[in-house]
Amino acid sequence: MKPPIESFFCFSGQAGNLHCESENLRQQCVSFLQYVKVFLHRYLEPSLDAAHSHPYEQLEQQFPSALLEELFSITLLTGRLKDLPAGVQSAFSMQNHGKIFPPSWHLLHLHLDIHWSVLEILHVLGHRMQSQVVYAHQFVNLTGENLTDTSLFEEHLCSLLCDLTGLAMGKYSKVRPTEMLSSNPFHCLCTKELWVLLMYLLENRNKVLRTQSFWSYMNSLLKPLVTGQPPSEHFGGLPTHCKDPLGFTWWLLTHLAMLGQYSRNGTVQNEKHFGDNWTFVEGLLKMTCNPKGGLAEEQVRMHVHCCLSLSLLWEPSTAAVSTLWEYYSKNLNASFTVPWLGVSGLGTLCKTPLALLEQARSCCSPSALRSPGHTQLYRSANSFHIFLRVLALCLGQDRAGGVPQRQIKGR
Repeated sequence: MKPPIESFFCFSGQAGNLHCESENLRQQCVSFLQYVKVFLHRYLEPSLDAAHSHPYEQLEQQFPSALLEELFSITLLTGRLKDLPAGVQSAFSMQNHGKIFPPSWHLLHLHLDIHWSVLEILHVLGHRMQSQVVYAHQFVNLTGENLTDTSLFEEHLCSLLCDLTGLAMGKYSKVRPTEMLSSNPFHCLCTKELWVLLMYLLENRNKVLRTQSFWSYMNSLLKPLVTGQPPSEHFGGLPTHCKDPLGFTWWLLTHLAMLGQYSRNGTVQNEKHFGDNWTFVEGLLKMTCNPKGGLAEEQVRMHVHCCLSLSLLWEPSTAAVSTLWEYYSKNLNASFTVPWLGVSGLGTLCKTPLALLEQARSCCSPSALRSPGHTQLYRSANSFHIFLRVLALCLGQDRAGGVPQRQIKGR
């Protein structure tokens, strides 16, 4: 007898039948991969002595290598997200409140499930083997080296991060500067959840195994994009047609940083679950403030708005404030207007000392990160006034600031 939910979906003719069949196949694949992960976690133990062992134990000892070979075969079979047909990728934008989806939607999300499950299984495999290297004896990579669980994890992870970044790049082409914070780089809730899972997985590996952090991977991926250098071999396949690499990087990093507020239970909290990435962001800020870049106010305002968002998420950076201070001290005579914003983009003149005081107070009390007052700040404040909010956050820190902060206070 079919469950009530399945019966509800299957009553609507051919579309419902295709939906049920596709969903069933997807659940079978996901359940099997989850079974493999749980089996590894419960029963796999590293082999200690291969000599004088029972034939069944010898087969057990071959299991990790055989599993690694099968996982590698799965990655070859599924391919990368960027190589999926356009008809399948178009399912990202599909909205159907009736909960009956075509097979392309299920196929796309099955690929997301498989990519994540492969990483999970490789992570558990390495953990249960207690740092013993697992070799895939039947496969050799392009450089002639043996394929290991670590190398496959790195290769698959970098490909997945690259493809997710490429998908976000396609969405950025439709984002206006005024929508920088209200429009996110995630095509659907599933891709957003996948980013969060990757962040937690890599941060856990960083703490336990001392491997690279999530931000370290993203910096290696995005740095060649903003500097115009060729990407590393691990991040091949990233699209090169981005109209504004610097703006895209600001946009993506800001929204990824906002994902750091999600707890392990998927709820948004004010606590900071991940470390900051100010070192890389300060480099972006120097590119924004570089006179040779010739950026217009509409771009500078967008970047400084992102900087303010990051200052609200992380502890403010005195180095970032110093860079902005140097920029605005040399450009105070600029108009700071965005022509296409119309009247809303024009500056306002404070006619009384009280009005000036209220404006100063508004800069010292920035709106909450996800509030309309913050997301719509691009329309109501120029880049200099947004910088003043960053400066107020920096000067309002309770901790001892050291020499850089004393220099800012002295100015």
